[in-house]
Amino acid sequence: MPFFDKCGQPSDKFNLSPESLEIDYFGLFFTPSLLIFIVFETNKYTTEIIQRITNVSVKQKLMDLWKPITVDELKCFIGKK
Repeated sequence: MPFFDKCGQPSDKFNLSPESLEIDYFGLFFTPSLLIFIVFETNKYTTEIIQRITNVSVKQKLMDLWKPITVDELKCFIGKK
């Protein structure tokens, strides 16, 4: 299946073939840098939400339970690993 670069020219940089698996196509959109970004933003968002909690005991409990996610954990969650 041909892909095209931003100028509309055929590009073979994706190295996909008719035998390519769905996960290969998925990787075209969910690049390593995007996965890192999702992990970073998820961890940042969760930290911000926990910090907004006013009940001290609930806040402490969540802080004790929460562990930042990793790229490998995200890949498992989305079924890529």
